[in-house]
Amino acid sequence: ALLSVSAAVAWFVWIPNAVEQRVVDAAAGRGLTARVGGVDLGLYGVVLRSVELTSRGESFVVRLDRVDTGAGIVALASDGRSAVRRLTISGLRVSVDVHSRELPAALRALRGRTGAHPGAHAELPAVDVSAVEVVLRDAVGVLVRTQGGVLEVLPEGVVRLEAGSVELAPGEPDGASIETFSARVHHEEAGWLIDTFVAQGASIRYRERDSEEANPLWERLRACAPLLSSFAVAPEETVADGDEEADPSRLEAMARLARAIGARLSPGANLRLEDLSVVSHSDQGER
Repeated sequence: ALLSVSAAVAWFVWIPNAVEQRVVDAAAGRGLTARVGGVDLGLYGVVLRSVELTSRGESFVVRLDRVDTGAGIVALASDGRSAVRRLTISGLRVSVDVHSRELPAALRALRGRTGAHPGAHAELPAVDVSAVEVVLRDAVGVLVRTQGGVLEVLPEGVVRLEAGSVELAPGEPDGASIETFSARVHHEEAGWLIDTFVAQGASIRYRERDSEEANPLWERLRACAPLLSSFAVAPEETVADGDEEADPSRLEAMARLARAIGARLSPGANLRLEDLSVVSHSDQGER
């Protein structure tokens, strides 16, 4: 009887706490704070519920409703992490404060730990994610919002993404939206490269202004330039601190962005923008 009670205590108390602590330790190794709402144990699957990952200063927060390891407690006990062949995540919500001064350092630290040599991908399980939502906020409000996304990450370093909708500056006079888009990227020694990007139902809206009047959306995007540069721009294109070109003109900034995107295209990359519409509006109406 005592043995049965001890086993029950281990099953319902010690093992869930041990699993939760492994998650907390793994997140800490990537500069994140983790909280786990609960752990469900089974012979054929261990499920984590209500997982939250937060960077220092809360510059970005990741919330996962349900994470299924696809491996039971017996397999995990005997084979460890190698028993997890595929993670299934239901409900992924990412919130990023692009205005935070701590965000670039937090993301570079995260990338430095996860962007290992290509052979390291073989050590990672495949990941399937459904119901993906991403929100980027700045000092003004919501800058980018995506909803209805589906994400697949393969161990060989391939990522496939589909999103139901994307909004840039929702509710503002200047902005854009995409009804659906899909993308495929892969990882090489030089970094992440874009294989395909297909956007459908794209719409751009803007308010007509005098040439001297600043565009609020452009100013918001320019404020994100340091963050974008740390990821999209090739190292030789990165602007050094104190460079006189650190605050480029609109034309120069667009040229830099084009060079950055070009450096991230794989040979034979397929980029398509379908059903594009552009709407301008003024006090006299739209056209």
